[in-house]
Amino acid sequence: YYVTAGTVPERQTWDSYLGALGFVKENLGEVRSGDDLFRPGLEFTDNPAGIVKLTITGTEDGGATEETGYSFYLADMSPQPVLDVSGNMITIEMETRDDRDYIMKTSGGSVTGYDSEMEFPATGIDVARDIVRALEVAIANSLEDIREFTSVEEVNGWMEENLVTLYGKDEQYEQKLTVNQEMQNQIVFDRKVTEEGEGVTETRYVLYPEDISTEKLKIGVSLGKLNVAMETAKDDYIRNHKNGILQDYTDDVEVFFSDPLVAKNFVAAITYLKERTAVAASPEMSREEAFSFLAGNIPDVEIPGVVHEQKLEMADGDPCKLRFTRVEKEDDGDSDEFVFEFMPQDIDSGKSKLSADGELLEITLVTVGNQKLIKPFENGEEENFDDDFTICADDVLLARKLLAAFGSLSDACR
Repeated sequence: YYVTAGTVPERQTWDSYLGALGFVKENLGEVRSGDDLFRPGLEFTDNPAGIVKLTITGTEDGGATEETGYSFYLADMSPQPVLDVSGNMITIEMETRDDRDYIMKTSGGSVTGYDSEMEFPATGIDVARDIVRALEVAIANSLEDIREFTSVEEVNGWMEENLVTLYGKDEQYEQKLTVNQEMQNQIVFDRKVTEEGEGVTETRYVLYPEDISTEKLKIGVSLGKLNVAMETAKDDYIRNHKNGILQDYTDDVEVFFSDPLVAKNFVAAITYLKERTAVAASPEMSREEAFSFLAGNIPDVEIPGVVHEQKLEMADGDPCKLRFTRVEKEDDGDSDEFVFEFMPQDIDSGKSKLSADGELLEITLVTVGNQKLIKPFENGEEENFDDDFTICADDVLLARKLLAAFGSLSDACR
């Protein structure tokens, strides 16, 4: 304080992030509470968007020492820290805006979790008041460094640099995400988890930005880590392998982080991909072009235990009179053949849809007005006429293209 005769002492003021945080650091001191001694310390960089680290070293009367750490960004914090007095203990309490769990807590150097609030001791009531005011100034002058992405190449570069290996007490997480522009910004996310005593688990997820719900793209806490779940807006459109074995299609995949700013920039990157990924328009095709695309691209699909061999053929050389055959071959040697004869002009492209059923992705073709115009056969035996049948696929983008081609063929045959 600066005192002039006959005046009230002037409180110190600050006009910058560094000046305010510098004051806080210089005025933290040892605080005794009963038989325990607490020594807080503060670390920060010159960058107003940088991370701040607060450590509190507690020493018991017997000499045992424990260090608790908090890592956070001031841009995430509520603008008004709170001074609290309880008995002879004076503490300053801080919390995040909107109670988000953006404060990383450590004990003995290991991450113990994430929280929305923290507190630290002050040496006296007057200095505590000044520290609160200094923190208010620092928070007001802090910045949030959210990246603005401008290209898919930039997203791939950022992912490679920032999806680093995360370490826990008995585990480590290795993560990799790549975007394939040639496949309509297809996202391939790989995660390798190594757990002590449990071995290694490798998972791969394949999904497309157009299916991701930006409303659900939020930062949370899962398994003691920050996470962002990429969730589909509608169906289970995420292909999923575990240790090389195909699993059921799913509707979400979690990506883990240790730093909330990295998590925020991940959200910004995925949002950019979603906004910049144009949904492919259905190409105009002639009857012959549409049939040729369908016949050449309907795949054989293999799932654990079963191979689905599929083909589409013209009946009587007419692209408007078709026969679809699916042979399901099981590992034990059993097989079943399903044949569907139909006319594409009877197919309602508006009602036909793509959906997931366990490990299979299915295209369901439905007739106009649900008329029973499809002639099915099972193992050579004629069945009752039906109004729909399914074709298996193993990729969402391909399935959408097949649906569009069926729509084109249906229109061209009318």
